[in-house]
Amino acid sequence: MGSAGVLVLGACASDASSGSGDEPLSTQQIQSVLMGLEDFPGEIEHYEEHFGDAPRQVTDEGPGFAERFGGGQCAEALEEVGEVDGDNAPEASGQRWVSFEAGSHEQDGSDQNNYPALRVFMTSYEDEAAVEEYWDETQEACDGELLESDDDDLDDREEVTLETAEVGEFRGLTEYWDWDPDTSEPDSVHHRLSYAHGHQVIHIGATDLDEETVEDVLDLQVELLEEGPEDPQEDDDSVLEGLELPYGQMSSAELSNLVLSEEDFSFPVEEFDVEEGPESLDTEDSPWMWALFAAVAPAFGNDETRSDECENQLGASEESLIPGEVEAEDVVLASAQQPPSPHDEPGIPTGAVVLLTSDDYAQDEGYQAEWDSLLNACAGEHDLDNGTQSLEEIDIAGVQGFSSHVAQEDEDESFEMNSHLAHHEFGHNSLRVIGMNLTDEQMEDVVVDQLEKLDQDS
Repeated sequence: MGSAGVLVLGACASDASSGSGDEPLSTQQIQSVLMGLEDFPGEIEHYEEHFGDAPRQVTDEGPGFAERFGGGQCAEALEEVGEVDGDNAPEASGQRWVSFEAGSHEQDGSDQNNYPALRVFMTSYEDEAAVEEYWDETQEACDGELLESDDDDLDDREEVTLETAEVGEFRGLTEYWDWDPDTSEPDSVHHRLSYAHGHQVIHIGATDLDEETVEDVLDLQVELLEEGPEDPQEDDDSVLEGLELPYGQMSSAELSNLVLSEEDFSFPVEEFDVEEGPESLDTEDSPWMWALFAAVAPAFGNDETRSDECENQLGASEESLIPGEVEAEDVVLASAQQPPSPHDEPGIPTGAVVLLTSDDYAQDEGYQAEWDSLLNACAGEHDLDNGTQSLEEIDIAGVQGFSSHVAQEDEDESFEMNSHLAHHEFGHNSLRVIGMNLTDEQMEDVVVDQLEKLDQDS
């Protein structure tokens, strides 16, 4: 266990003053400069992200911490620094959090088989920020302190020893936690560090990670922040980059005000319907479920034509990707169908279904990773009985998805179906669009029009 004093982990490239510190960042800009799933080290066990109304805590010691550890100046300071609202409340915030496979990072001097974790949390302020706001009094009160939980049950007793920590321009504390005071080494080591860059503050929470990994994480996050958010003008085709989407949780009523209306569709509409609530997805005649099975399911062929890799991935992804089993409490569904033409197949309309959902937890970027795995396994062209089926990845204005074409013909009849599915997760909310026999241009119009209607700056 470390002794009292300043713990200096190493150097950190955090002395530049250029980049994204000159002005406050929006939530969407924070999302682009915060470390992403591909940046985290080690074998990831679990991943979460929260944007817009992310928990605004520098440390994990929230309300009740001081009481649990018997009060005192240090315990009270730790509880207070856990809340970063204050007089200069954040304009925007976001965090990404991961836990790693047990034993994937060896904590120096510890033989504990802990589950390492890393939280990267960023806040943006109207006024310039300073880490002294969080850490001056806390470091003075806690450096070298030993806190013991005030618990009559010895099995639930905890001890934590604290040291001031500095890594380059990062400041904070290192916490050595003991659940078994008889052991010579700490059971868990937590680094809590903050760095101010103009109007932005980065907060890093590292649990049971070796010091070299912590330093690498700090260097990378500072580099991403100083590079600044991506310029939306760099990709003229990505409408998404220029929009400010709502990241906080919304009610079904709020979603209804944001979903496309009948007059918003670029194609002529014969039938239009809007439904609210999760029950709109449960019925047999739900437009969403119907569109999934009539338009999307054929895109993946059948048991005889799918490869083993596609079959296995489809089984693994089925609940979250194919049946559309949405568990969100707040749901709105809009469906628009064009007038039938002489060329339409019986029972297969031409139109679009738009689904907006909102939940109390942020949408997981792991969803995108699972989607990518499915497309990698199943994309391509495959022979069917008397026809062909193709599946390919698409990008519509920065929104991911796939398009499919199924064609079959025999002596008595022919069948042809074009389908598109696009999805996008943003904070606590998600957008999914299914196009049935739409042209690529019509599908793009639906997605772009819906994105622009969601834009908070419009």
